[in-house]
Amino acid sequence: MNWKPIRRAGRGLWLAGLLLAAAAAQAQTAPGQGAAGDGSAQQQALPTSTAAGTVTPRTPERSGLAAEVTLRGRELAGLQRGEVVWSQTFAPELGALRGPLRQGGVTYLGAGPAVLAYDEAGRVLARYDLSAPVLTLDGSGGLVRATVSGGDYRETFTLIAPENGAGTQERVVFAPDPAVTLWAMQAGDAVPEERVAQRWASDPLNPFLGLRAAQQARAAGQAEQAAAHLQTLMASAQPFPVWVRLAARLDAAGYPEQADHALELARADAAARGYDPAIRVSRAALAAYGNPTGYIETLLAQGQLNRAEVWLRHLRAMHPRAEGSEALYLRYAALLESQDRTGEASEWRGFAASLREGTLYHQGPAGLARLRDASGLLSLALALSLLLAVLALFRRGRAVQRAELSPYGGRWRAWREWPLERAGRTSLHYAGTGERLVLLGLSAALTVSLSGGLWASRTAELLDTPALNTGTYGGAWAETGLARLPLGSSPEAALLRGLSTQLSGDLSAARVRYQAARSLPCARNNLGVIAALRGDRPGADSLFRAALAAQPGLGAAAYNLGFPVLTLGSEFQERYRTGEPRLCYPDDRSLIRALSGDVSGIWRAQLHDPAGQLRLIAAEARRGRLHPWALLWLAEGLTLAALLLALLPPRRATVSAVSLEDTDGAKSAARASRWSGDSLPGRPPAYLPDRDLLAWVLPGSGLLEWVWGGLLLLGFVAAALAWAAGYALSLRAASAALPWPLSLWPATGWPDSLPGLTSPWPLAVMASSWLLNAACLWALGRRQARQQL
Repeated sequence: MNWKPIRRAGRGLWLAGLLLAAAAAQAQTAPGQGAAGDGSAQQQALPTSTAAGTVTPRTPERSGLAAEVTLRGRELAGLQRGEVVWSQTFAPELGALRGPLRQGGVTYLGAGPAVLAYDEAGRVLARYDLSAPVLTLDGSGGLVRATVSGGDYRETFTLIAPENGAGTQERVVFAPDPAVTLWAMQAGDAVPEERVAQRWASDPLNPFLGLRAAQQARAAGQAEQAAAHLQTLMASAQPFPVWVRLAARLDAAGYPEQADHALELARADAAARGYDPAIRVSRAALAAYGNPTGYIETLLAQGQLNRAEVWLRHLRAMHPRAEGSEALYLRYAALLESQDRTGEASEWRGFAASLREGTLYHQGPAGLARLRDASGLLSLALALSLLLAVLALFRRGRAVQRAELSPYGGRWRAWREWPLERAGRTSLHYAGTGERLVLLGLSAALTVSLSGGLWASRTAELLDTPALNTGTYGGAWAETGLARLPLGSSPEAALLRGLSTQLSGDLSAARVRYQAARSLPCARNNLGVIAALRGDRPGADSLFRAALAAQPGLGAAAYNLGFPVLTLGSEFQERYRTGEPRLCYPDDRSLIRALSGDVSGIWRAQLHDPAGQLRLIAAEARRGRLHPWALLWLAEGLTLAALLLALLPPRRATVSAVSLEDTDGAKSAARASRWSGDSLPGRPPAYLPDRDLLAWVLPGSGLLEWVWGGLLLLGFVAAALAWAAGYALSLRAASAALPWPLSLWPATGWPDSLPGLTSPWPLAVMASSWLLNAACLWALGRRQARQQL
């Protein structure tokens, strides 16, 4: 019998059965949910360990292609006829698992902020790095959509199939969280050393696995294999934080050329995502973006200036206004000078100085901190000067007060028996008009100084908000953060909202917001950008020219008109966004106006909600803390009291007949007359400052009748406090213990942002104040002597 036709028919039936089974497997979706994961996948035929980061390979008995994919706990497994043919176990630190979703022969699994796409053999076809942890996967309508949740917001991204290039249809802007931006690094580091080669074979899109595989191959003497691994990992598409972190590891592993190329790819990816050098970046955000400053500090400490220059130029191009970058530029310049490379050092110092343009008082990022510390030091000096002036006036009027109150039973008994008479005879009632004006001036200056310090502290806190310090204003995370800020209705606030909306992709809403800020040249430039993107080039050029005419130094408008400019970010725009119009971003002064305006906003806040502020002060007091608003309210109360005192006519000391008949009163009046140098009853005792020891010891305390007496007192006290602060800072820098009473001051309360406190100028000011005070007292004594003659 001829068995060949029968065998052929059997093979045909068997192949048809396989095709039907595969079609049924593709049509179904196996949902599952886990808690968090690690990152290792192999084709398997033996039991897989459930320990994080470990995979036990199996030798597949059949083809190794999975007809079904399921998630069991933290293990993603491919099954064929009930047998596991490949699996991957995820470590808990990699985040929650969502899915799997099977569509078009591809299995999608959400792991933390990433979505992994697998083929039927368990090989990773694509990795989608999203902006926040994945919440759901949806395959309805033939499209795969991933919804992510960042706590206060949600975003939905449409995933492009791996065969079409992968990626997302929407722009992904990352939350500045290392768990989000560096998920691939965590997944690669979780794989045990002995499983790196196998895991790299199944996941060629994780460059950290590729680098580890290359290092293993180089250690084994397989140079060609190591080069192949490097070529593969450099050919993959990665987000810029991954490229930056990978560049640091490539550099440390001895692959400088690949590190330089990785930095170039990082800048290109950041530009495509809407990041711009003109926007501030905090140290925390930099850590999420691969921590380039940390690696630069390591290179500088090791003296590798050539490699440090490459990284500093990357920082200068991509994040020039990063927190701490100015110190790195100056440190590098100092190292260059130590090698007699003065020209290069001068260029880096000039660039560092240029970053201060557009900041408060051109002081750079430390401008608000210096204003806050200077206001705090001045406020303390004013408060202490006010206290010393009041004590001096109390001391001066005490003898006269005792003489006048003796008929009423003395200073203390008079409060009980003659309260009204006693209230009208306080020591301050005998202060002259000039002395009262000095008290009013000191208390008013204290109010202004405290207001300035409170405004600087509040504005610095708002300016350090993470949403303003990530290198971009776009994305749901940044939009949510900006919505929490107390932005008012100023044009600068409208400009900031318009930028956030435009970088998130809504040009129509951005145009409306720019119209509200049209008075700003920056907003006109951005309106021109929208017109250019919509094809209206003549209208765009008109807006660019109007913006440049209103602000001739506006680099964005000049760039858009084709003028050669070297402003911050223009080179980045030319290289990585060639042909695209440049947006204009607000500088620090514009951000300050958008956030809090000027110092008058502090007083407006008091007027709008005084009860709320008092409740906040009381709540802090119950916790044992002093709220800064309490000091401002106290200073305003002192100013009001000083104003009322200044409006009252000075009380002249009189010694009545009743008091002269009383022996004690007569003795008190006599003592008062001897003390003052005036022996005539019924006249106010004359104060002779040149005969007062305190007036010689404390400059200005005996000259409060004149305005410059208060200035002498304030100058001497401020210089003494500055010297004490400088002395304390020098001891802290040397890690020495502070003596009493400096040890009573909070460790974080010293004005360390103010330069020059450790120099000798405070002692010079104190000496000058004392000499000037002594000269004035001597001149007054001579004039008094001539008058007596």
